[in-house]
Amino acid sequence: MNKFKTASIIGIVAVMIVFGGVMATHSDTEDNIPSPTVDDEDSESVDDTSNTPDYPPGITERNDAEISINSEELLDNHLQIMSENSVTVYNTENNVENVYLSDGMNTHLEKTNGDNIEKYSTEEYTVMNKNGNYYGEDSIITVNEYAKGDELELFFTYLTVESYNQTDSGNFEIHLTNDNFQVSDSYNNYGWEEINSASVELVITEDGLIKEAEYELDGSANNNEKEVNGEFVVSNVGDTDVTEPNWVSDAENTVTIMDGVYDRFEGWMLIEHKYLNTIPAGEEIVITDLNTDETVTVELPADVEEGDGIGLSLLDDGTWDVTVNDMPENGDTADSFGYNIRAEHDNNQEYFNDTYTD
Repeated sequence: MNKFKTASIIGIVAVMIVFGGVMATHSDTEDNIPSPTVDDEDSESVDDTSNTPDYPPGITERNDAEISINSEELLDNHLQIMSENSVTVYNTENNVENVYLSDGMNTHLEKTNGDNIEKYSTEEYTVMNKNGNYYGEDSIITVNEYAKGDELELFFTYLTVESYNQTDSGNFEIHLTNDNFQVSDSYNNYGWEEINSASVELVITEDGLIKEAEYELDGSANNNEKEVNGEFVVSNVGDTDVTEPNWVSDAENTVTIMDGVYDRFEGWMLIEHKYLNTIPAGEEIVITDLNTDETVTVELPADVEEGDGIGLSLLDDGTWDVTVNDMPENGDTADSFGYNIRAEHDNNQEYFNDTYTD
């Protein structure tokens, strides 16, 4: 620094002292020069952001010292953390407890009470155990399900921040609430036409994981009052081991996972064998008309393995044509809006039990 600049700075400081003015600045420069001490009477003029917390992605502080929430950014970040790490999730709603364990490749849902259905998802399919009966689905448990994505979006979209604070551990505690408001999609989430009141307590980490949510909601459906209370807790982030339950191998050796379509105007169903067991030739397929509950039985003309297709066509004379890896005959226009299709093992377990509608 040259002598002219040094002299100028000394002059400015002297003028500030003469007129009694004090200017406090916060510096983030490499020199790390501390700000001067501010008298109490001048504290209102200080722009001191040294105590401003590092908010999670999607949460910002407004000029009025309140916070605003960008629900899309916050939820995207929350879901990303949940999908990129192994996690254990405890979901309790109206005293029904679900425990999810996920490592990004496999997800195990264990229901500790309720309807006693246990699920295990691979990257391709889900098998289920209901009291020793096995079923399969051509879908998987998604991160949105165990991360409470839909419910949290509802909270952030329609509730307001009543209070918030940062704990000693660095987490943010946020209380959302609102009274007497209508939610257009509340029926899809909770079976309600209207939510009368809501209170939600959230704990969010600095990196944006919503690790706890406790909620109480009051609403109405068909003019009847309905109440939902629940809790969502994430633990063992990055330290969860997903162990395949011992019943999964039995289920995978029992069920066949199918996927198909029904076209009532063509009078046929086309069904693809997606995963797991071969259905042998001669096995009976039971077809139930959903309109009349009438049932017919047909036999497979050949083995049906993974990747194969079954064709079922309702003919003019009321019988069904059944094919494997070939299109069935052109059928008559069907009166039914759908059919249930199932096939059983000799051990009374089902290969599959699916319903197809047009």
